[in-house]
Amino acid sequence: MITNASKQTIARANIYSFLATAFSYPSQEVIEELDKALPLITMDIPNEKQNNDFLQSLVRLRQAMERTEGRQTIQAEYSLLFAGKDKLKLSEVDDEKTGADLAQRLADISAYYLAFGLQVAEGTGERMDFVGTEVEFLHALLLKRYNAEQQGWDEQAAICSKAEVQFLKEHAFQWMPGLAEKLSGQDGFYGALGELLLAFMRVEQTYCIS
Repeated sequence: MITNASKQTIARANIYSFLATAFSYPSQEVIEELDKALPLITMDIPNEKQNNDFLQSLVRLRQAMERTEGRQTIQAEYSLLFAGKDKLKLSEVDDEKTGADLAQRLADISAYYLAFGLQVAEGTGERMDFVGTEVEFLHALLLKRYNAEQQGWDEQAAICSKAEVQFLKEHAFQWMPGLAEKLSGQDGFYGALGELLLAFMRVEQTYCIS
């Protein structure tokens, strides 16, 4: 039976999956995936202001993608923002706020992944603290939780839920809102992506408190 709570779980999972793809290098394949996934993003948020902010960020992102003149434009934005001399940091331990305890933070992130039978695939070149990797982990956790809820495995669902909240508080919330704010001041696709990430992080912060 799919309850309202389960619908919210899968909706959140879909958003994290989209974010994981959106922060990947914008190859033609990635852009095609984003085009297909963006219309499927939806979430019923009880808080009216948060709901409006989230919906507005979705509208801006759709508009930014519609204005894009092919993958070269997004690739140029990506290179300018993330590969230049003054590039924005896309990894947790590179962030000024969290980087002091680099070894401990990486060990903690790794422990979360291993606890749920996950690890960064070899050959991807991605770090375990990369924003795309962290949101993909949260996506996987939510899918595990959803499956447990559908099977009636209350204990397993509760374990996943607790891990979500802890990982968000100990890692994602420590640096992703700051990254989102920096991005949201930019033009184009990544500026709109920053707005979406920021709006979603605010929703997730409310979820963790409730």
